[in-house]
Amino acid sequence: MCSRILSLFTALALGACTTFAGGGLEGVTWRIEEIAGRGIVDASQAEILFGGEGGVGGTGGCNRFFAGYTLEGARLTIETEIGMTLMACPEPLMAQDRALAEALASVDGYLIDETGTLRILAQGETVVRARR
Repeated sequence: MCSRILSLFTALALGACTTFAGGGLEGVTWRIEEIAGRGIVDASQAEILFGGEGGVGGTGGCNRFFAGYTLEGARLTIETEIGMTLMACPEPLMAQDRALAEALASVDGYLIDETGTLRILAQGETVVRARR
């Protein structure tokens, strides 16, 4: 049974149990496994960190990104103006960076399922999947 439900409505709508298994969203480096339904480029270090003061940052595998975010229960919004460094990398990594920025700009919620997987959501669909 899941404890500390974030949003019963979201959990029921998605058929998943939303929990804080092992902790919450903030203050954890999440290793990204999937962006917009696609696995990440092999050996790339895509990750995201939600700080406690409303700042989110990380990397899509090449460039570092940063933005502000708002968290209210299971409602998560990320500023659409996402800042990013401008390093040149192989095209697959550049495409992954772009896909992550596009996915994050559309975010409206999240859940941490019973396995501890973070699912960042846009209109009820998972746009980023990550683990601790």
